[in-house]
Amino acid sequence: MHTAPNLDKVELVHSGEDYFTRLQAIITGAREVLHVQVYILEWDDTGKAAIGWMSDAARRGVRVFLLVDHFGSSQLPGIALEQIREAGIRFRFFAPPYSIERLAFGRTMHHKIVVADERIALIGGINIADRYRIGVETERVWLDFAVQIEGAVCRQPHLVCERLFRQKPAPKRLLAGHIDHLKLRFLRNDWMRRRTEIYRGCRDAVKNARHSVTMAASYFLPEKSFRRLLARAAARGVEVRIILSGPSDVPLARLAEHYLHRYLLYKGIRLFEWRPSVLHAKVMTADGRWSSVGSYNLNHLSRYRSIEFNVEITDKPFTQMLEQHLDELIREHCVEITAENAQVLHNPWHRFKSWLAYTVHRTMVVMYLSRRLYDS
Repeated sequence: MHTAPNLDKVELVHSGEDYFTRLQAIITGAREVLHVQVYILEWDDTGKAAIGWMSDAARRGVRVFLLVDHFGSSQLPGIALEQIREAGIRFRFFAPPYSIERLAFGRTMHHKIVVADERIALIGGINIADRYRIGVETERVWLDFAVQIEGAVCRQPHLVCERLFRQKPAPKRLLAGHIDHLKLRFLRNDWMRRRTEIYRGCRDAVKNARHSVTMAASYFLPEKSFRRLLARAAARGVEVRIILSGPSDVPLARLAEHYLHRYLLYKGIRLFEWRPSVLHAKVMTADGRWSSVGSYNLNHLSRYRSIEFNVEITDKPFTQMLEQHLDELIREHCVEITAENAQVLHNPWHRFKSWLAYTVHRTMVVMYLSRRLYDS
Protein backbone atom coordinates (compact mmCIF):
# COMPACT_ATOMS: atom_id res chain seq x y z
CA MET A 1 0.00 0.00 0.00
CA HIS A 2 1.36 3.39 -1.03
CA THR A 3 1.40 6.35 1.34
CA ALA A 4 0.39 9.69 -0.16
CA PRO A 5 3.39 12.07 -0.27
CA ASN A 6 3.20 15.31 1.66
CA LEU A 7 1.54 18.31 -0.03
CA ASP A 8 2.19 21.67 1.64
CA LYS A 9 0.70 24.27 -0.70
CA VAL A 10 -1.09 24.73 -4.03
CA GLU A 11 -1.57 28.16 -5.62
CA LEU A 12 -3.12 29.33 -8.88
CA VAL A 13 -0.63 31.22 -11.07
CA HIS A 14 -1.44 33.68 -13.86
CA SER A 15 0.51 34.38 -17.03
CA GLY A 16 2.48 37.61 -17.00
CA GLU A 17 4.77 38.75 -14.22
CA ASP A 18 3.05 36.47 -11.69
CA TYR A 19 4.34 33.34 -13.42
CA PHE A 20 7.77 34.64 -14.34
CA THR A 21 8.47 36.15 -10.91
CA ARG A 22 7.78 32.71 -9.45
CA LEU A 23 9.87 31.05 -12.16
CA GLN A 24 12.84 33.24 -11.32
CA ALA A 25 12.45 32.56 -7.59
CA ILE A 26 12.31 28.80 -8.13
CA ILE A 27 15.35 28.75 -10.40
CA THR A 28 17.45 31.06 -8.23
CA GLY A 29 16.38 29.17 -5.11
CA ALA A 30 17.33 25.73 -6.48
CA ARG A 31 20.13 24.07 -4.52
CA GLU A 32 20.69 20.60 -5.97
CA VAL A 33 18.66 19.75 -9.08
CA LEU A 34 16.40 21.66 -11.44
CA HIS A 35 14.29 20.37 -14.33
CA VAL A 36 12.82 22.74 -16.92
CA GLN A 37 10.75 21.18 -19.71
CA VAL A 38 8.86 23.43 -22.09
CA TYR A 39 7.40 23.33 -25.57
CA ILE A 40 8.53 26.83 -26.61
CA LEU A 41 11.68 28.60 -25.44
CA GLU A 42 12.31 31.77 -27.43
CA TRP A 43 15.45 33.86 -27.73
CA ASP A 44 13.72 37.11 -26.72
CA ASP A 45 14.03 39.17 -23.53
CA THR A 46 12.10 36.60 -21.49
CA GLY A 47 13.95 33.60 -22.91
CA LYS A 48 17.33 35.27 -22.44
CA ALA A 49 16.46 36.08 -18.84
CA ALA A 50 15.34 32.52 -18.10
CA ILE A 51 18.47 31.05 -19.70
CA GLY A 52 20.51 33.50 -17.61
CA TRP A 53 18.85 32.32 -14.39
CA MET A 54 19.46 28.69 -15.31
CA SER A 55 23.07 29.44 -16.27
CA ASP A 56 23.72 31.07 -12.89
CA ALA A 57 22.20 28.06 -11.15
CA ALA A 58 24.40 25.65 -13.10
CA ARG A 59 27.52 27.67 -12.30
CA ARG A 60 26.83 27.49 -8.58
CA GLY A 61 26.65 23.71 -8.76
CA VAL A 62 22.97 22.97 -9.37
CA ARG A 63 22.40 20.10 -11.81
CA VAL A 64 20.19 21.84 -14.39
CA PHE A 65 18.34 19.79 -17.00
CA LEU A 66 16.64 21.66 -19.84
CA LEU A 67 14.43 19.84 -22.36
CA VAL A 68 12.62 21.77 -25.10
CA ASP A 69 10.58 20.49 -28.00
CA HIS A 70 12.46 20.63 -31.29
CA PHE A 71 9.39 21.64 -33.30
CA GLY A 72 8.14 24.26 -30.84
CA SER A 73 11.59 25.75 -30.25
CA SER A 74 13.05 25.31 -33.73
CA GLN A 75 13.96 29.02 -33.93
CA LEU A 76 16.32 28.86 -30.96
CA PRO A 77 19.59 30.20 -32.43
CA GLY A 78 23.06 28.75 -32.14
CA ILE A 79 24.18 31.52 -29.80
CA ALA A 80 21.53 30.45 -27.31
CA LEU A 81 22.60 26.80 -27.48
CA GLU A 82 26.22 27.83 -27.05
CA GLN A 83 25.40 29.86 -23.92
CA ILE A 84 23.35 26.99 -22.50
CA ARG A 85 26.10 24.42 -22.96
CA GLU A 86 28.94 26.71 -21.83
CA ALA A 87 27.09 27.30 -18.56
CA GLY A 88 27.04 23.54 -17.90
CA ILE A 89 23.29 23.08 -18.38
CA ARG A 90 22.38 19.56 -19.45
CA PHE A 91 20.37 20.28 -22.56
CA ARG A 92 18.64 18.42 -25.33
CA PHE A 93 15.85 18.81 -27.86
CA PHE A 94 12.90 16.46 -27.75
CA ALA A 95 12.49 14.67 -31.10
CA PRO A 96 15.29 16.29 -33.13
CA PRO A 97 15.80 15.11 -36.73
CA TYR A 98 17.20 11.59 -37.15
CA SER A 99 16.40 10.63 -33.54
CA ILE A 100 14.48 7.63 -32.23
CA GLU A 101 11.86 10.04 -30.88
CA ARG A 102 11.38 11.51 -34.34
CA LEU A 103 10.45 8.05 -35.65
CA ALA A 104 7.12 8.54 -33.84
CA PHE A 105 5.72 10.70 -36.63
CA GLY A 106 4.65 14.13 -35.43
CA ARG A 107 4.98 13.45 -31.69
CA THR A 108 5.74 16.51 -29.60
CA MET A 109 6.62 17.25 -25.97
CA HIS A 110 3.97 19.84 -25.14
CA HIS A 111 4.00 20.01 -21.36
CA LYS A 112 5.38 22.92 -19.32
CA ILE A 113 7.00 21.77 -16.08
CA VAL A 114 9.57 23.40 -13.78
CA VAL A 115 10.57 21.49 -10.65
CA ALA A 116 13.39 22.24 -8.22
CA ASP A 117 14.93 19.96 -5.59
CA GLU A 118 11.88 17.65 -5.71
CA ARG A 119 10.06 20.13 -3.44
CA ILE A 120 8.58 22.96 -5.52
CA ALA A 121 7.04 22.92 -9.01
CA LEU A 122 5.33 25.12 -11.58
CA ILE A 123 3.01 23.20 -13.89
CA GLY A 124 0.66 24.67 -16.48
CA GLY A 125 0.36 25.87 -20.04
CA ILE A 126 2.81 28.78 -20.06
CA ASN A 127 5.81 28.77 -22.37
CA ILE A 128 8.97 30.85 -21.91
CA ALA A 129 8.56 33.78 -24.28
CA ASP A 130 7.70 37.49 -24.21
CA ARG A 131 4.12 36.94 -25.30
CA TYR A 132 3.41 35.09 -22.04
CA ARG A 133 5.20 37.65 -19.87
CA ILE A 134 4.97 41.19 -21.24
CA GLY A 135 3.23 40.88 -24.60
CA VAL A 136 4.72 41.83 -27.95
CA GLU A 137 4.35 45.10 -29.86
CA THR A 138 0.65 46.03 -29.64
CA GLU A 139 -0.42 42.60 -28.36
CA ARG A 140 -1.23 42.09 -24.70
CA VAL A 141 0.02 39.17 -22.61
CA TRP A 142 -1.56 35.87 -23.65
CA LEU A 143 -4.06 34.53 -21.14
CA ASP A 144 -2.92 31.31 -19.48
CA PHE A 145 -2.58 29.62 -16.09
CA ALA A 146 -0.38 27.33 -14.04
CA VAL A 147 -0.22 26.04 -10.47
CA GLN A 148 2.63 26.30 -8.00
CA ILE A 149 2.94 23.22 -5.80
CA GLU A 150 5.14 22.75 -2.75
CA GLY A 151 5.87 19.58 -0.81
CA ALA A 152 7.26 16.08 -1.16
CA VAL A 153 4.60 15.37 -3.79
CA CYS A 154 6.83 17.28 -6.23
CA ARG A 155 8.99 14.18 -6.50
CA GLN A 156 6.34 12.88 -8.91
CA PRO A 157 6.84 15.52 -11.68
CA HIS A 158 10.57 15.36 -10.96
CA LEU A 159 10.59 11.65 -11.87
CA VAL A 160 8.54 12.29 -15.02
CA CYS A 161 11.00 14.98 -16.13
CA GLU A 162 14.06 12.93 -15.25
CA ARG A 163 12.95 9.87 -17.18
CA LEU A 164 11.78 11.84 -20.21
CA PHE A 165 15.08 13.71 -20.33
CA ARG A 166 16.97 10.41 -20.22
CA GLN A 167 14.60 8.86 -22.78
CA LYS A 168 13.34 6.24 -20.35
CA PRO A 169 9.73 5.16 -19.75
CA ALA A 170 7.82 7.39 -17.36
CA PRO A 171 6.68 5.99 -13.98
CA LYS A 172 3.70 3.70 -14.45
CA ARG A 173 1.82 5.21 -11.54
CA LEU A 174 1.94 8.69 -10.03
CA LEU A 175 0.79 9.06 -6.44
CA ALA A 176 -1.77 11.63 -5.29
CA GLY A 177 -1.07 14.26 -2.63
CA HIS A 178 -3.39 15.45 0.13
CA ILE A 179 -3.61 18.52 2.34
CA ASP A 180 -6.64 18.98 4.58
CA HIS A 181 -9.59 18.27 2.26
CA LEU A 182 -7.62 19.03 -0.92
CA LYS A 183 -6.66 16.14 -3.20
CA LEU A 184 -4.17 16.61 -6.02
CA ARG A 185 -3.31 14.23 -8.86
CA PHE A 186 -0.75 14.49 -11.64
CA LEU A 187 -2.16 13.26 -14.94
CA ARG A 188 -0.46 12.54 -18.25
CA ASN A 189 -1.54 12.14 -21.83
CA ASP A 190 0.71 10.28 -24.23
CA TRP A 191 -1.51 8.31 -26.59
CA MET A 192 1.43 6.65 -28.30
CA ARG A 193 2.39 5.18 -24.91
CA ARG A 194 -1.27 4.32 -24.21
CA ARG A 195 -1.73 7.01 -21.56
CA THR A 196 -4.94 9.05 -21.76
CA GLU A 197 -5.32 10.08 -18.13
CA ILE A 198 -6.05 13.76 -18.75
CA TYR A 199 -8.67 13.04 -21.38
CA ARG A 200 -10.37 10.50 -19.13
CA GLY A 201 -10.29 12.93 -16.21
CA CYS A 202 -12.01 15.65 -18.26
CA ARG A 203 -14.48 13.16 -19.70
CA ASP A 204 -15.45 11.83 -16.28
CA ALA A 205 -15.82 15.34 -14.85
CA VAL A 206 -18.34 16.25 -17.57
CA LYS A 207 -20.18 12.92 -17.26
CA ASN A 208 -20.55 13.33 -13.50
CA ALA A 209 -21.28 17.07 -13.39
CA ARG A 210 -24.57 18.04 -11.81
CA HIS A 211 -24.54 21.83 -11.72
CA SER A 212 -21.81 23.51 -13.75
CA VAL A 213 -18.88 23.01 -16.09
CA THR A 214 -16.71 26.01 -16.96
CA MET A 215 -13.60 26.01 -19.11
CA ALA A 216 -11.16 28.35 -20.81
CA ALA A 217 -10.21 26.36 -23.88
CA SER A 218 -7.60 27.36 -26.43
CA TYR A 219 -7.73 25.66 -29.85
CA PHE A 220 -11.06 24.07 -28.87
CA LEU A 221 -11.68 21.30 -31.39
CA PRO A 222 -12.83 18.28 -29.39
CA GLU A 223 -13.90 15.07 -31.06
CA LYS A 224 -17.56 14.19 -31.49
CA SER A 225 -17.76 11.96 -28.43
CA PHE A 226 -16.65 14.78 -26.14
CA ARG A 227 -19.01 17.26 -27.78
CA ARG A 228 -21.85 14.82 -27.15
CA LEU A 229 -20.84 14.59 -23.49
CA LEU A 230 -21.11 18.38 -23.23
CA ALA A 231 -24.48 18.32 -24.98
CA ARG A 232 -25.82 15.61 -22.65
CA ALA A 233 -24.61 17.57 -19.63
CA ALA A 234 -26.43 20.69 -20.85
CA ALA A 235 -29.57 18.60 -21.54
CA ARG A 236 -29.71 17.41 -17.94
CA GLY A 237 -29.53 20.97 -16.62
CA VAL A 238 -25.78 21.51 -16.17
CA GLU A 239 -24.69 25.06 -17.04
CA VAL A 240 -21.86 24.52 -19.53
CA ARG A 241 -19.77 27.60 -20.31
CA ILE A 242 -16.75 27.73 -22.63
CA ILE A 243 -14.39 30.70 -23.01
CA LEU A 244 -12.87 30.73 -26.49
CA SER A 245 -10.23 32.93 -28.07
CA GLY A 246 -11.10 35.99 -30.13
CA PRO A 247 -7.61 36.86 -31.45
CA SER A 248 -5.67 33.74 -32.38
CA ASP A 249 -2.13 32.84 -33.36
CA VAL A 250 -3.54 29.97 -35.46
CA PRO A 251 -6.25 31.47 -37.72
CA LEU A 252 -7.12 28.10 -39.27
CA ALA A 253 -7.88 26.62 -35.85
CA ARG A 254 -10.00 29.61 -34.88
CA LEU A 255 -11.98 29.36 -38.11
CA ALA A 256 -12.45 25.61 -37.55
CA GLU A 257 -13.74 26.38 -34.05
CA HIS A 258 -16.45 28.56 -35.58
CA TYR A 259 -17.79 25.52 -37.43
CA LEU A 260 -18.68 24.00 -34.03
CA HIS A 261 -20.60 27.06 -32.81
CA ARG A 262 -23.84 25.98 -34.47
CA TYR A 263 -23.92 22.57 -32.76
CA LEU A 264 -22.81 23.87 -29.36
CA LEU A 265 -25.30 26.75 -29.27
CA TYR A 266 -28.22 24.58 -30.37
CA LYS A 267 -27.37 22.16 -27.56
CA GLY A 268 -27.65 24.90 -24.97
CA ILE A 269 -23.94 25.41 -24.33
CA ARG A 270 -22.93 29.01 -23.62
CA LEU A 271 -19.94 30.37 -25.53
CA PHE A 272 -17.88 33.43 -24.69
CA GLU A 273 -15.14 35.07 -26.75
CA TRP A 274 -12.10 36.45 -24.93
CA ARG A 275 -11.18 39.71 -26.67
CA PRO A 276 -8.13 41.39 -25.03
CA SER A 277 -5.43 38.99 -26.30
CA VAL A 278 -4.76 35.46 -27.48
CA LEU A 279 -6.33 32.92 -25.14
CA HIS A 280 -3.85 30.11 -24.51
CA ALA A 281 -5.45 28.73 -21.32
CA LYS A 282 -6.32 25.09 -20.68
CA VAL A 283 -8.37 25.08 -17.46
CA MET A 284 -11.62 23.36 -16.55
CA THR A 285 -13.85 23.27 -13.48
CA ALA A 286 -16.90 21.22 -12.49
CA ASP A 287 -19.50 21.71 -9.75
CA GLY A 288 -17.32 24.08 -7.75
CA ARG A 289 -15.17 21.24 -6.42
CA TRP A 290 -13.07 19.77 -9.27
CA SER A 291 -10.56 21.55 -11.51
CA SER A 292 -7.82 20.76 -14.00
CA VAL A 293 -4.91 23.01 -15.01
CA GLY A 294 -2.11 22.17 -17.41
CA SER A 295 -0.96 21.90 -21.00
CA TYR A 296 -3.75 19.73 -22.44
CA ASN A 297 -5.94 21.27 -25.15
CA LEU A 298 -9.34 19.75 -25.91
CA ASN A 299 -8.47 18.74 -29.46
CA HIS A 300 -7.12 15.80 -31.43
CA LEU A 301 -3.52 16.99 -31.38
CA SER A 302 -3.29 17.00 -27.59
CA ARG A 303 -5.14 13.72 -27.33
CA TYR A 304 -3.29 11.76 -30.01
CA ARG A 305 0.01 13.48 -30.78
CA SER A 306 1.40 15.39 -27.81
CA ILE A 307 2.91 14.49 -24.47
CA GLU A 308 0.83 16.47 -21.96
CA PHE A 309 0.86 17.03 -18.20
CA ASN A 310 -1.97 18.39 -16.04
CA VAL A 311 -2.70 18.86 -12.38
CA GLU A 312 -6.15 17.71 -11.24
CA ILE A 313 -7.38 19.29 -8.00
CA THR A 314 -10.41 18.20 -6.02
CA ASP A 315 -11.03 21.01 -3.55
CA LYS A 316 -13.90 23.45 -3.07
CA PRO A 317 -11.93 26.56 -2.00
CA PHE A 318 -9.40 26.25 -4.85
CA THR A 319 -12.01 25.44 -7.51
CA GLN A 320 -14.44 28.13 -6.37
CA MET A 321 -11.61 30.68 -6.44
CA LEU A 322 -10.75 29.61 -10.01
CA GLU A 323 -14.43 29.74 -11.02
CA GLN A 324 -14.79 33.22 -9.55
CA HIS A 325 -11.81 34.36 -11.60
CA LEU A 326 -13.30 32.85 -14.77
CA ASP A 327 -16.61 34.56 -13.93
CA GLU A 328 -14.74 37.86 -13.74
CA LEU A 329 -13.07 37.28 -17.10
CA ILE A 330 -16.44 36.48 -18.68
CA ARG A 331 -18.13 39.48 -17.13
CA GLU A 332 -15.45 42.07 -17.83
CA HIS A 333 -13.54 40.92 -20.91
CA CYS A 334 -15.68 38.55 -22.97
CA VAL A 335 -18.51 38.86 -25.48
CA GLU A 336 -21.11 36.10 -25.46
CA ILE A 337 -21.64 34.28 -28.74
CA THR A 338 -25.35 33.73 -29.27
CA ALA A 339 -27.71 32.45 -31.95
CA GLU A 340 -28.27 36.10 -32.87
CA ASN A 341 -24.64 37.12 -33.43
CA ALA A 342 -22.83 33.87 -34.39
CA GLN A 343 -21.35 34.37 -37.86
CA VAL A 344 -21.63 30.68 -38.72
CA LEU A 345 -25.43 30.88 -38.38
CA HIS A 346 -26.01 33.98 -40.48
CA ASN A 347 -23.19 34.26 -43.02
CA PRO A 348 -23.14 31.48 -45.66
CA TRP A 349 -19.64 32.42 -46.84
CA HIS A 350 -18.29 32.25 -43.29
CA ARG A 351 -20.11 28.95 -42.78
CA PHE A 352 -18.38 27.51 -45.84
CA LYS A 353 -14.94 28.79 -44.77
CA SER A 354 -15.33 27.39 -41.27
CA TRP A 355 -16.50 24.05 -42.66
CA LEU A 356 -13.48 23.95 -44.98
CA ALA A 357 -11.09 24.79 -42.12
CA TYR A 358 -12.64 22.09 -39.95
CA THR A 359 -12.43 19.56 -42.80
CA VAL A 360 -8.74 20.35 -43.37
CA HIS A 361 -8.09 19.93 -39.66
CA ARG A 362 -9.92 16.60 -39.55
CA THR A 363 -8.11 15.35 -42.65
CA MET A 364 -4.73 16.14 -41.10
CA VAL A 365 -5.70 14.25 -37.94
CA VAL A 366 -6.89 11.20 -39.90
CA MET A 367 -3.66 11.17 -41.92
CA TYR A 368 -1.62 11.31 -38.72
CA LEU A 369 -3.57 8.52 -37.03
CA SER A 370 -3.38 6.35 -40.15
CA ARG A 371 0.40 6.78 -40.22
CA ARG A 372 0.61 5.97 -36.51
CA LEU A 373 -1.46 2.79 -36.85
CA TYR A 374 0.59 1.73 -39.87
CA ASP A 375 3.83 2.29 -37.98
CA SER A 376 2.51 0.22 -35.08
